[in-house]
Amino acid sequence: MTDIFDKRYIFLNENLKSQDDAFRFIANIAVNLGFGDDEAAILKALKDREAQASTGLQDGIAIPHAITSHITRPAVLFIRSHSPIMDWETLDDVPVKQIIVMLVPKGEEDEHLQVLADFAGALVDDDKREALGTSKTVDQVYSLLTATN
Repeated sequence: MTDIFDKRYIFLNENLKSQDDAFRFIANIAVNLGFGDDEAAILKALKDREAQASTGLQDGIAIPHAITSHITRPAVLFIRSHSPIMDWETLDDVPVKQIIVMLVPKGEEDEHLQVLADFAGALVDDDKREALGTSKTVDQVYSLLTATN
């Protein structure tokens, strides 16, 4: 998992006011970090996926993902918004503050579904979700999301 998730892919205290802000931030970061080659296409892929069903989970966590040929290599990003994102539909109606993003090149979906499952599985644990919400540093977030137990 650590080959597609790195401490440099963790963004804490971002100023995101809406789901659209978050998706634009993700698309921009994807291109700036070299995971993608077209911001508009990545933004469209994120929005198209979200239109199928909300990626908002519970306890203020969302796991949006995009699969497109404009993603050139797979990556996982973690983003924490400074303020709650009120317009993101979640299972428990709690506004989103933490976002775990999966970016996957088209044609490589099967290879990376397990990684998404691993991250989602880590979020099933109440203690891990709480620890993630109270983590203050990049190192703490990274340790929580890459822990194997």
